[in-house]
Amino acid sequence: MNGSIRQLIEGINLDRFLRGLNIAEVEVLIENARYFTENEAEKRAEIVNGLFGDDGVKTIVQAIADHLLDLPPNSAVLDVGAGTGFFTLGVKRRLADLSRGDLGFWAMDVTPAMLLAMLKETGEEVIVPFFGVAERLKESIAMNTPRYQETGLEIPPQYAGVFSVLALHHCQEPQDVFRSVSSVLKETGMAVFVDLCEHPFTELREEMGDVHLGFDPAELRDTAREVFDHVEWQKLPGIKCEESGRAAELFILAARNHVLEGDQDYGDNVANPGKGHAAGGEPERGAAGGAGVRRRAG
Repeated sequence: MNGSIRQLIEGINLDRFLRGLNIAEVEVLIENARYFTENEAEKRAEIVNGLFGDDGVKTIVQAIADHLLDLPPNSAVLDVGAGTGFFTLGVKRRLADLSRGDLGFWAMDVTPAMLLAMLKETGEEVIVPFFGVAERLKESIAMNTPRYQETGLEIPPQYAGVFSVLALHHCQEPQDVFRSVSSVLKETGMAVFVDLCEHPFTELREEMGDVHLGFDPAELRDTAREVFDHVEWQKLPGIKCEESGRAAELFILAARNHVLEGDQDYGDNVANPGKGHAAGGEPERGAAGGAGVRRRAG
């Protein structure tokens, strides 16, 4: 399977594909793809582990897994802005540990080199990567579908679970991403976003190409509520993105297209309301494990 997907990704014409999506800033996206190709594609795992450390990665993975644990059997899950699939694979494996190996995983990114690096990492583990844009998920899937079907592969038009880690602050308009995610999220599905809390480090716009200097989670929740019926958020205590004296906290925001019985709004709580399935037999901590972060997020 990997050989067929590799050919599909290598055959992408970025300019033509992006213009087919009616993307306004095609050149900007192509330049971003070039940056990540040259600077991160082959060492993404090393960078992420440097950012969060092993405990921090486990904390983020556990927080996402808690929100996806109760998806219906054999559900499809999509990672938006997946990069090399570091968190895609982590969440997939953690859910398998929690007896949810029935879930299928797809991963979308705007940098082909990241997706190709993902194929090296996943090996025989089935994660289907495809090229696309976070603000145009429905259209990206539609453009990829005929090519994938020719090789016997499917990209579902809708998902029971969608998650995205540290991608939202690279997007111009978060609300456009929320609308895009909503368009591919099933009625009772769960969308999960992990990103940086608001910080003052303006130099990251130049150093990392960040569009937003993190977010005020309460304000982002209000933005998400213009799209989703149910939204909750929490900070991830004990995790900070630190480098050269700079530090930014992280938060997790979860949303549904429709409110379900039992849904709660946790408002500005810091503690994780998840189910507390601690990783590796450690004490239950949900998303509240402590972990120092030693490098910048990007």
